[in-house]
Amino acid sequence: MAYVVANWKMYLGPAEAIALFTRVQQRLCQEAESAWELPTVIVCPPVISLMAMREVADGRFAALGA
Repeated sequence: MAYVVANWKMYLGPAEAIALFTRVQQRLCQEAESAWELPTVIVCPPVISLMAMREVADGRFAALGA
């Protein structure tokens, strides 16, 4: 199994991080429909956004890390 780990070094507030993470999840969902197998994607946001992003995280396409 392949992994892609994204260690975000962006200074986004929680609302901006949620918006970006939601778009990432939507794109992964679209790609999953046409791809055989996607890698496991793990996004590691700044700690100030981690709890807010947990509310919108869909473990099917992207997971959160710290």
